[in-house]
Parts: sequence; structure tokens; C-alpha cells
Amino acid sequence: MQSVGKQKTLFSFFGKLTPGSSKSANPSSEKTAKEQKAVSNEELNCTNEESPIKMLKNRQKRRLVIIESDSECESETNIAKTNEPANEHGSPVSPVFPISKRARLSVSGLNNLSTSTPKSCEKTLEKFCYRSTVSDQLIEVTTNEKHETSECRFESTFEESTSYLNEKDNSYFSSFVADDSFLKESTQQRFKHLDFEFLKPEKIRDLNRRRPDDADYDARTLFVPESFLKEQTPAHRQWWLMKSKHFDTILFFKVGKFYELYHMDAVVGVKNLNLSFMKGEYAHCGFPEVSFDRFSDQLIEHGFKIARVEQTETPEMLQKRAHQELLPCKDKVIRREICRIITRGTKTYNFLDTEDDNVQVSYLAALCEQNSTDKKNQIGICFVNTSVGKISISQFEDDCDYSQLRTLLASYPPVQILFPRGQLSQQMLNMFKYNLNNVDKEALIPKVQFWTAADTLRHLSLDCYFGVDDQGNVNWPEALATCIDQQDLFQQTPKPQYALGISSFGAVIWYLKECLIDHDILRLKNVELYSPPTTMEIGKLASCHQPLKNRYMVLDDITLRNLDIVNFERKKFTKLTLYDEINLCKTAMGKRLLHFWLCNPLCDLQEIEQRQTAVRNLIEQTELFESLIKQLREIPDLERLLQKMHSLSIKAPNTDHPECRAVYFEADTYSKRKVADFVQLISGFSKANKLMHTVCNFASEIHSSLLQMLFIRKDGCKCFPDIESDVQYFQNAFDHETAKTIGSIIPEKGVDPALDAANQTIVHAEEQLEKYLKTIQKRLNCSSVQYLSSGRNRYNLEIPESACKNLNHEFDFRSQRKGFKRYTTKELDELVKLLAASEADREVALKDIMRRLFASFCERKVKWYAAVENIATLDVLLAFAQYAKCSTREVCCPKFVDAIDGKTFLRLDESVHPCCGKIKTQGDYIANDVLIGSSESDTGQVLLLTGANMGGKSTLMRQVGTLVVLAQIGSYVPARHFTLSPVDRIFTRIGARDSLITGQSTLFVELRETSAILKHATIHSFVIIDELGRGTSTWDGTAIAHATLQYITNHIGCRTIFSTHYHSLIDSLATNPRIRLGHMACMVENESEGADPTEENVVFLYKLAPGACPKSYGFNAAKLAGIHADVIKRAYAKSMYFAQMEKERVAQVKEAENAKV
Repeated sequence: MQSVGKQKTLFSFFGKLTPGSSKSANPSSEKTAKEQKAVSNEELNCTNEESPIKMLKNRQKRRLVIIESDSECESETNIAKTNEPANEHGSPVSPVFPISKRARLSVSGLNNLSTSTPKSCEKTLEKFCYRSTVSDQLIEVTTNEKHETSECRFESTFEESTSYLNEKDNSYFSSFVADDSFLKESTQQRFKHLDFEFLKPEKIRDLNRRRPDDADYDARTLFVPESFLKEQTPAHRQWWLMKSKHFDTILFFKVGKFYELYHMDAVVGVKNLNLSFMKGEYAHCGFPEVSFDRFSDQLIEHGFKIARVEQTETPEMLQKRAHQELLPCKDKVIRREICRIITRGTKTYNFLDTEDDNVQVSYLAALCEQNSTDKKNQIGICFVNTSVGKISISQFEDDCDYSQLRTLLASYPPVQILFPRGQLSQQMLNMFKYNLNNVDKEALIPKVQFWTAADTLRHLSLDCYFGVDDQGNVNWPEALATCIDQQDLFQQTPKPQYALGISSFGAVIWYLKECLIDHDILRLKNVELYSPPTTMEIGKLASCHQPLKNRYMVLDDITLRNLDIVNFERKKFTKLTLYDEINLCKTAMGKRLLHFWLCNPLCDLQEIEQRQTAVRNLIEQTELFESLIKQLREIPDLERLLQKMHSLSIKAPNTDHPECRAVYFEADTYSKRKVADFVQLISGFSKANKLMHTVCNFASEIHSSLLQMLFIRKDGCKCFPDIESDVQYFQNAFDHETAKTIGSIIPEKGVDPALDAANQTIVHAEEQLEKYLKTIQKRLNCSSVQYLSSGRNRYNLEIPESACKNLNHEFDFRSQRKGFKRYTTKELDELVKLLAASEADREVALKDIMRRLFASFCERKVKWYAAVENIATLDVLLAFAQYAKCSTREVCCPKFVDAIDGKTFLRLDESVHPCCGKIKTQGDYIANDVLIGSSESDTGQVLLLTGANMGGKSTLMRQVGTLVVLAQIGSYVPARHFTLSPVDRIFTRIGARDSLITGQSTLFVELRETSAILKHATIHSFVIIDELGRGTSTWDGTAIAHATLQYITNHIGCRTIFSTHYHSLIDSLATNPRIRLGHMACMVENESEGADPTEENVVFLYKLAPGACPKSYGFNAAKLAGIHADVIKRAYAKSMYFAQMEKERVAQVKEAENAKV
């Protein structure tokens, strides 16, 4: 990364008039015209909705307005075609079309004020426009003529001080008022790129000249005719060449201190970033370098791809290269390269980003499939979290509904997904529409971009991401080594059971290379094999009567959404979820781990009880609890900081990466950010180490095996990594405060061998120089001989004239002053050369010292990541403890009992929904007792729930499901008692909705979800079915609900809450011993047969009561909804008529059956 002190900017000026600016109001605070060009970053990030004249009038100050031409702003294109119009803002990118030149408006004091208004100003100014953007306010003055006078002044007075101005002057000043119509006209005008022939839909082609109807058409590229490129200025040719290879990407094209957007990219910027078009015939807008992270994040969240194009040489370097390579005029342009392509799935954090408190994980995923004839699919998938550099690879067999894949995508929701073009089944594409509708999807060319497994392993070997051993073999991460066939000596053949997963990994590698972050992610070697939770087919139910042995509960995307476990929307505050309720974590790592725990609750009783014991221990030790909470608050996001340091550590000066050659104008700011991040990382691990000592100090009071495993020595072994010496080393390696202030690191002695060697050589050279001086003093018998350094003449011997008589030809005369002469010798010159070479070595060592220190830190990453994992686990356990301690309701620790002989059960006493605490006061809670199943018999496995509309049935069902999840992650729950046998999977069929995207009706969606329940539920599952069958006719719906409930009861036997308004189900299934009847109680006033339904008053008690509810009281809901009373009365009459018809039909059927008997 290079730094440039000053270069011409994107705009010819950046002016700001602030009403409260005392600096500009003070006449003594004069600034020259050149000084006015430098606008602070704070000014660029401010907005002001007032027009210039209004702001100045409000201040009632006399101001001097200076109109300055842009003749100073030299453009790169001056060395190109001289017959083309100059860019209006000094940009190296000359405009394709003639546009008006800009001058700059500046405001200063009145010290040098002339009492008259030069008429040349009136000629110079043609139009003034004030435009407001997101980050700044720009004042534009455009001219169509060149003038000999580069600066002209005029005087303006306001309020009563304007009496001397004539009508023409007042009219002239009124032109400075903001004209909002300019913005509207700018956004509505037809820009030149809309008329380019090669961009028209009927003529557009990819880089290989293929049309969109070609099967191999590459939408990422664009064919730009050579004849068109020849007509462009050098910098615009640069832009079009980049755009031709990245047509689907928005180019943030660096010009000086600004990122510019051109043509179709500028339209996107104005529409989505609230930028404003620059004046001209072609679309053009931009923003300052320091605002990159803000504007790029906005576009990325809108689903765009961003390419950050940086200048990789300075104008001086360009001139030198042009002279050496004898470049023609058309090639004399500053070299620019794409340093980074950013998408939603490849977001990383570097020095360009300011502090980001978003802890959400954004996964990039790649998947492929292989279909078989037995309705089974082999799925290969790889997903990567680029923010922390973690890669997971998986391959598994799935059914035709992709049940396991849906579950995996729910636990690791991707924001971007890659797949091989033309190689996915229609069923998979339909699943994309339904489950991944809001996910960015990209089709890659098979084999070329979506690599085969063998090609993937070959590329990994050739690119040396993982390093090699002494024999030249690749140091494969353990997970990848498992996937390689060891019989292949070249290690490029995958095992068949991992081929699809490795192929998906290859697609991810190709994409990371395209985004220029492949080394940043892969060299972390953080790769794991992921085994998704398995679903069990009904044909395997014989084994279900054994105790549950799965490690994780299965929660598919439907259940996670229906129970509001986590928020699937990336927007903040969209809805209240269980994650929001119990997220009391203090660190970003803990919050991410909590999200994983909620999506993957435990089934293993031993692990659940370990977490419960740890939470109980933390609750009991109040002093320890408060101390740990306080210390955790001070720990930063160590995971992301480690990824930042790793990315910086691998970019050595000789590394062939554009980022290493990029020129940044805010390099000092970025250097300070790097140092600040490094210091924060060291400090964070120091605090983590202190936290470990805090836990150890309470070792005698800690009985939790989990806490002991995380922090405390046991049998001479400490599970928390020993990082104390490493942290102390980096704390003493340099002065942290000084480094943060100056933005560079000067290490102490013994930290960097290269720097120590250079310093030692310098000391040796200086000692030799001192020794030589003493030799000369002794030889001349004159102690007054001294060294004198002036300019480039270093270490000259300054000798008194009285001692010069004894000098011989060995001494070479250099200069003199009164009474002294200065000499040098060949031996002295050699010593000076040695010193200069040593100092040069020291400068080289210092230039790269920061990166080497980062690399030294990252060499210990195994320790660091182990510490991060332990800290995150402790943070989540403390969050559970804090939730239990701070709950406004009574909480309990759930008790788990193994299901023996298939006797699964669930019992809740005085339970409430865990999210009630944030939406109601304590007095509004209605606690409920729920009993499903029995630990002693096979009775009551199904709760058949009825009740009035709006009586709380759905809420109760969600409440029970949510409490099961909360219990199996190891947390306390809001209830007096909670006893249950572990649940292996929760199924939910709640609500009525269709799927417009996939063309599925409401009934189809209901039945598809019901089908998954009937296929995959086991005796250990927990099923919630809410009003099944309402998407069709009453008779069909009743029949479907009856058959489904009967099948679950008699064949699966799992714990189920089944709510319904079909009261005929009660009559036909009430005698089944596995079904327990319950209803949500209510009180009804003015209820009588044939009475006016609008007079009824139903009071909901929200209390679960035994038995069935006589009716659903739908007319009460109609009244509450505001339906007209006449409509309700007529509906009630029809209801009574249908009820009578039903009674008569039933009586006839019974009579017929009795007659047969």
C-alpha cells in the first residue's frame, strides 16, 4: 500500500457553507485559494439542507466569494489527446462527450475585499447549482469558456448592507439559490450509454460474442467493440476494459481521492446511494475514498457486486514507466487494478472498514447434486463464513423433497449460493424459489468455474494454500486429508463419498479467487467436514423405541420460522424472536455461538446436563458471575480481528496481489486503523487471559465439569490454551500508545531479527566511524578534528587550518569555512557507504515490520482460536445464567428423563412463553399447565386442542415448542416445573399461506408440510399441527385432518398438539386412549340458543382446560373484526340451519345402522 500526499481530486472543488462555522466567520482566519481546496473529512460527511444564500443571510455576515478556475487541476489526459475536452474536475478520466468546465466557489474573510464587483465574474459564471448528497454538499459553478483570469472576486452584503448593489447584481446573486429541479432533470435525462449500440438488448453479447440465447452465454462479461475503445480517452478505455470482464459488477473506479461511478454504474449509485449526477452528457457520480465502506455496504445489501478499483502507481511512477517503456499516448494513463470484488457472501473486514457491530453471519454456499433412480439424491455442499475464514464441506444422501438440505440451509442460512449451470434438477430449482428466494444465486460454468473434485485438489496443490512439508507434500488440513484417496501418490483423487462436496469446495475456491480473497481465507486452514442431522424414515421406526442417541435436535426452516427462534430477516427489529429474548451475551463471538446453539439444540442428555450444571454454578457464585460479566464486556470481536490480521499478514511487499501496489490517499488513517486493531486484539486476549485466571481463582467453588474443562487445570492439563507468555511478548514488543498515535510500529530490541540485524550493523558502522575519527585526531595530533554532515555530504572531516599543513594526497578537499577545511578519504567514504547501506536495510525492515509482526501473531492462531471458542462458550452460559437471574417470572431447570420402551412425555407446570417478558407486564402473564404423554404408559400422547377463535391455541402450541428448544440448549425456562424426555425433532404446521413464487396453493403448502411430518417424525419427535385442512372444503378438510391425526396417533406415537375447529374429530377420536382432549377456556355472557350473536360477549381466559370446547365462537371474532351486525346475524342463521341439517343427517345414518342390526 502506497501513500500519496496530494493529488487532484474527483471534483474541481468540495465546498461547504455551514451556518455555525465560526472559523469561516472570522475575518482573521483567511485562507488562500489553494488552502480552500483541502476540505476535511468531517465536512465531507456532513449535510445541510439550506441554500448558500439563505445560510449566509442567516449568519448576517459579509462574505467574500472567490470564483476560481480549475487551471491548476492537471489531468492525466493532458499527456493523451490534446484535442479532447478537459475533464471538469481534474480527473484522469476525460469525458467521452464535451461537458462544461467547473470552477470552484470558496468563501473567505473581507480583508482583501474590493468595493466593486469585477465584470469578468459575470462572464465567468454561467450557472450555479447547489446539490445535496448523502455524505456532503457540493456547490457547482460551470463555465463554457476559458478565461485568462484564474481568479476573480466580488463582494456581497446581506440584509440592510445590500443597498449599494444594483438590480443586476441582485439578480446575479439570486442565481446562487439552490435549484431542486436540477436533480429531477439530471435523473430524467437520457444519458449517452443508453444509445451505445453494443449495449442494446438486441445486440448485447458476452466477451466471446455469444448472445444471451446461447447456452454458454456468460452474463458476467460484455463485448465492447475495438472501434469504440479506440475512440475513448485512456482512462475511459481502462474503465470499459474492466467493465467488459465484470459486466455484472459495479466498478468503484478510483480517480485521485475519489471513487467514481460511470454510465450504468452511476445510475445505480444515484438510485441506491442518494448520490447526485455530475453535470454532463454521460452518467457520472462519485464519493470520497474515506466513505467507501459506507457506500459499498449499502449497495452490497441491495444485492449488488462491488469491484474496488485502485490506482496502483503514482503520476511520478507513470512518467518513469512511460519513459522506460516508450509508451504511446493512448497508453499513458495511471495503472489501475481491481483490488477486491465484494458480494454479500464474500464480505470481509479490513482497514477500509470502520467499526461494525453487526454480528450476523453471512454464508457463501456452493452446491451440486447427483440424482439416482430410487428417488434419492446425493448432495454436495460447501459453505464459508468469510468474516472469520471458516469453511465447512458436506456430502449426504437426501430424499426427493431435500429434507436434509432444507434443514442445513435453515441452520446455516446463505446470503449467496453458487451452483453449476444446467446441472440441477427442476425439483432443486423449485426448492431454490421457495427456500432461497431472497438469496443471491449465481450459475457457474461446469468444470471451468464449478470445478470437478480432481481439479479442485489439483488447484489446491499448485497454489500452495496450505504449505508443503520437507518432502514437498501438501500440508492438507485434517478434514481435507480425510477426503483424499491415500492410494493416489499425487493426492489428487477424492474418495467417492466426498467427490461432490470437494467439487462444491472447488466452486467456492474459484469464486474466492475471482474476489481476490482466496489466500485470505484458505491459508487459515480452518476447514471442517460437516455431517447434517439425519432424518429417520418411517420404515426404520422399529429402532425408534430405543433411547435417543442423536447429538442434535433437528429444526428445519419451517419450524425455525413458525416458532420465531431466530430472525431470518437481515433488517433489525423485524420481529421478536427467542434469540432476541435470551441474547444477553456480551461478546460478538458469544452471540454467534448462541445463534448456532438455538438452531442446533442438543439431544445428548449428558451434554445438556453439563450446560445446566454450569449455568447453576454461575448463578450460585454471585461474585464470580458479576466479575465475569464485567470482564466480558471489554472483550472485542476477536474472531473478526484475527481474520483482519491474517489478511494483512499474508500481503508481503513482493506478493503478487494488487492490494500491495494500491495507492491510498488516506494511508495514514488506514495505518492507524491497522495498529489500533492490532493493539485491540492483543488487549482482547490479555483480558481473556485475565478472565481465565478469575475462573481459576474460584476453582474450589466450581463443580461444573464443563467450566472445569474450559478453564481450570485438571490432572496437570489446562484446557484453556496457555497464551500468557504470547500475550506478554506482544505487549512488550512495542509502545502501543505511541504506535496508535503515529500509525506505525517501532519494535523493541529482540522482536524482529531483520530489524535487529540492521540496527546492529548500523551500530557497528558508527563505531567504526568513531574509531576512524580518533585515529585521524591522533595522527594529526589535533583533538579539534570533528565530523560535519551537511546535506548529502555526510561525515566530512572538519579540520582546523593550522592542522591542514600535515595533510597528504590521501585527503580529498570538499569545502571550507573560516578557520576550518573539510576533507574526506577513501577509507572514510567506504565507512559512510557501509552506514548508508545499513540504514537502507533498516528502512526496508521497518517498512514491512507491521506485516511481519502481524504474521508472527497469526502463527499462534491455533492457540488464539481455542481461546476464542472457550470465551464464546462461557459467554453463552453466562447469558443463560443472567436470563434466569433477571427473569420477572419463576424459572426452573428442566429435568430430562430417558424415554424407556417408547414412553415419551412432556409435563409443564405454570409455564409461560419466554418472549412474554418483553411485550407485557408481569400481571398480564397467564401461566398454563401442559401434560402430553406419560412416563408410565402409552396414553395421552396427543393433545387434541379446541377453543374459541383468538382464544390462544396457536400461542400455547408455540409456547410449548419454544420451551422445548430453550430446555435442550441448556437454559432455564419460565415455568415452575418442566420434565420431559428428549426431543429429536420439532415439526410445525402452523398458519395458512400460499406460495406465489412456486405456484403452490394454501392447501398444497399445508399438505407438503404435513407430508414431511408423516415421513420423518419418530416416537421421539414433537409435532405441532394447527388447524389442518382449512384450505379446502369442510368435508375434505375434516377427512384429511382425521386421517392425519389417526396416523400420528396409531403409527408414529409421538408427542403432538393438534388444534382444530372440526368438532366431529372429537366425536370420532375422543375414545382413543392416546388422545387427551383440551381447550382454551373462555367465559360467554348472554349466550342462549337462537339469541342474537352480536349480543354475546366472550371473555378469553387463555387457560388450558381439560375436555372439548362446545363451539368456536367465530361470530365473536367477526364482531371484533368490525363486520356489520346484519351480516353476522344472517351468517348465524345459516349456521343454525347447517347445524340442524347435520343433526338430521346423523340421526338418519344412526337409524339406518340400527335397522341393519
